[in-house]
Amino acid sequence: MIRTKRWPIVVAMAFLVQHSHAAALPKAKPIEKDGQLVLFDPGRHDPGLIRHYTARWQKGSDLVPVARRAVKGNERYVEISYKGKTGAACSTIFLEKMPQCRPGARHAGLKLILDCDRDDYPRISVAAHFSDHTQLTRNLTLDRGRHEYVFNSGFRRADFPPKWERLEWVWLSAKADGKGNDLVFRLGRIVMRSEKRKAEMRKPPVAGRLLTPEPKHVLWGKGALKARACDRLMLPDGASRRTRTTARLFAERFSGYTGRHLRTAGFTGDLPARGVVLRIGRFAALKGKPEKLKPQGYGLTVEPDRVVITGADEAGLFHGIVTFFQLLTGSMRITEDMPVPCVEILDWPDTPNRLARLEHTHNFRNYPVRENRGIEYLMEWTDRFVAGNKLNVLFLDISALVKHKRRPEFNGTERIYSLDDLRRFSAFCRDRFVDLCPAWQIGGHASWWMLVGYHPELREKGWYSQADVTHPRHDAIMFDCMLDVIEAIKPKYVSPKSDEWWHTRRAGETPDKLLHGRTRAEAFLDVHVKLNTWLKARGIRMMMFHDMLTPYHNGKRYGLYKIIDRFPKDVIIHL
Repeated sequence: MIRTKRWPIVVAMAFLVQHSHAAALPKAKPIEKDGQLVLFDPGRHDPGLIRHYTARWQKGSDLVPVARRAVKGNERYVEISYKGKTGAACSTIFLEKMPQCRPGARHAGLKLILDCDRDDYPRISVAAHFSDHTQLTRNLTLDRGRHEYVFNSGFRRADFPPKWERLEWVWLSAKADGKGNDLVFRLGRIVMRSEKRKAEMRKPPVAGRLLTPEPKHVLWGKGALKARACDRLMLPDGASRRTRTTARLFAERFSGYTGRHLRTAGFTGDLPARGVVLRIGRFAALKGKPEKLKPQGYGLTVEPDRVVITGADEAGLFHGIVTFFQLLTGSMRITEDMPVPCVEILDWPDTPNRLARLEHTHNFRNYPVRENRGIEYLMEWTDRFVAGNKLNVLFLDISALVKHKRRPEFNGTERIYSLDDLRRFSAFCRDRFVDLCPAWQIGGHASWWMLVGYHPELREKGWYSQADVTHPRHDAIMFDCMLDVIEAIKPKYVSPKSDEWWHTRRAGETPDKLLHGRTRAEAFLDVHVKLNTWLKARGIRMMMFHDMLTPYHNGKRYGLYKIIDRFPKDVIIHL
């Protein structure tokens, strides 16, 4: 069996030293074919251009690639297999200088055609090296048969994305585990992908303005609104309670930045000529023409005497005020008038659900938190980095920090958030259109919320922090802790996370073959089916990570990926 993993920087340095003479090696010349830039084609390039070698910098490494020409389905390949049982081996293609991309486009990563006969998802590693001495690496899990694999992201200790026009060489590598050398795969074409260049947004009249996320349409005008000259906040007569809440948040933040307290007034009919106008509507003006707004979208117009923010809905109106305050504060300059540049903006989200994830600081049992800033700190963080970037779902793991009502035995000195704190935080998030998804490490990493710290009898034998989810007491404790938080937060989503089960072995212990008569795959399935049913009865969607359900990640452990067809279909699974 052959596997790969991310190699340390010393490996890359050793490789660079070994290939310091790369300029003298024969190189593959990129060719244009069928409208594509082909970097390597076994039918057109000599397979001898590929340099095969063992990783001599690894002690005892004897793994060596063996390459031969192959044809399958009328397509030419270089078939690569391996001799030896220890260490790693690499196959490298050096490239001549990349030609320029066609006008209006840019190089955007590689597409590799690979063919494999095995159906147990073997892995190889692919790396790209660039002339600026940077590198990009990624593991590829191979499917049975011929497939196209896109390589445009991965591990990189430099700015992203890389400059693909600087690509110098590509390598494919594998690592042996000492048990065999049965990996065989076939390399077909390697093609440079391309994409259209994004149109550059016209620069604002004042340097330093940064709008995030970048709005869809921005038209900078002349002049500026003097924020400190504003004195009124205008709402349509009959504005909803939710709109008035948004107006209150606007006025509080405006006062905090400018020191001016806006007087709220109503209007009917035409828009007021002065002040800040907040409203809900189907259309907003852009270039003097009405444009229909999309869900959660908004239109924002800043004029010398007036600001008009129109939301397609209540969420869109809130997103509009977020952008206004980015305009107000983006210059990072303290001036008397606090000018806001005149501009017309039309914007909407690309997706209705935009998730941020926070793994809050965890601590050991009965260790006090050194810097406890209270729930206010979490509220400020959420305001700046979640609502302030127009994200609307916060995946939040504070499971090790909550004081419980139903399970007081968990309440050590590390527990800094009360259930009343969570009620305050939940209301704060709702005002900013942020849905909460509280998370626990159910099963794997159960020490994170200190389940196995407070209840060591629930730790699964043979593993450091894995909970035995088949233990008779496990589910009652899990449901009690979740229910405390659910009643305080009233969330739309809850997550057991469910990643990296059976992750770290405990020395000196041998895991039992079965868990109370069940295989580990059955135990994993049972606890998730049970939890999903329990959450659905409370009107809550379950959200979890994917990695134990896919053979491309950790799902090969105990054959868990084979249960996917029996898994509840209404669970939200995310990467």
